[in-house]
Amino acid sequence: MGKRARKNRKQASEKKEKPRQIGRDFGCMPVSMALGSFDLPKLLHDAGVVGVAYGEAWAEELGETIPMISLIATSGRPLAAAFKLFKNWADATDPDSLELTIVLKKNGSYVVMLSPEATRLERRCLGYDRTSTTLITSTTWCKPIDSVSPHLLQMKEYLSGTMSPFFFNGVLASGPISTFSRPNITILPEIQPLLKFEATVINESSVIPGSMASVAVKSGKSPKAPSEFDPRSLDRIGSSRLTMLRDHFPVTLERLRNSEHFLSISRALLSEGFSAWQVEQAYCNRIFEADNTGAVDRSLTGTKESALKALQQRYELADEKPILAIGVNEIRAQIILDSIALLKHLHIKRSANESSEIVSLLRDAGVLDAPSVLTTEQLL
Repeated sequence: MGKRARKNRKQASEKKEKPRQIGRDFGCMPVSMALGSFDLPKLLHDAGVVGVAYGEAWAEELGETIPMISLIATSGRPLAAAFKLFKNWADATDPDSLELTIVLKKNGSYVVMLSPEATRLERRCLGYDRTSTTLITSTTWCKPIDSVSPHLLQMKEYLSGTMSPFFFNGVLASGPISTFSRPNITILPEIQPLLKFEATVINESSVIPGSMASVAVKSGKSPKAPSEFDPRSLDRIGSSRLTMLRDHFPVTLERLRNSEHFLSISRALLSEGFSAWQVEQAYCNRIFEADNTGAVDRSLTGTKESALKALQQRYELADEKPILAIGVNEIRAQIILDSIALLKHLHIKRSANESSEIVSLLRDAGVLDAPSVLTTEQLL
């Protein structure tokens, strides 16, 4: 092989291995879906739930008698299948994987709603992954009950306490069932009551829009068409960015909050038209790159998947290690790279990489007003 060929090969190798800086907006992470079981409403519908019973039972684990809430059903097999489903959820996470919500309505009735608890559903499906935006899809089951008993009001007061364990059970009713007679109750040995610590019993007037209780209030009404997921929603991007930074850089953010070096850089960059969230994200990005390459002037050169894996495995220690000193020029350059990544995600075209044009494009898109972990007042 001639000298020229070896030289060209060496130059090609060096060019290939040369690290490149990478822009990354933590609000534009991959999307994952946590899909709940669709068997819940059918099983409880087939079980023929006719009411709710309230009582007490001895809790061997706690060494005391605690309240019990029981669904009264007319068909044992689907009821047992439903509680087997709840037991599977409990074994995978904990018994509060089943969310129990009771809404006391203004007309004197109430609604019982059962659903998978969202955070535990996410954990069952995705483990402890913190590198994606999660879409949660599941079903709920609602049952309206005509009148509120004194036992339910007592249960509401009990559950308002700090530590409120109770059993959630299912029982079988036999014989005539009417408003004026109590059915014969049969305990099903195949159903193991759940020892729960969380439930919501709330008045209709106190229900917050968008909460699970609001779903119970709307039960029986014509549902609205679900809104489509928009990966370019500015509110979603801003919220996701805050969550990602707080999850992955809690110590870094606290050190930045108390760093005169960072405050000085922030003042300079804010005066140029950049936003607080851009400065803090860029600094976290440069620290992330430095953690994975050992030098602040190098960047991850692997695939997007390897970067996500590195982020997933990252953790921070609250030790006495000082914050890494990064110059204002490096942070400005990182902001530009992060902004280019965001513009690409938003499908906004640019003609150059000039900071003035990028800031103008972001301002026109309405993203510069996004929230930051460290407020502008803290930085100035």
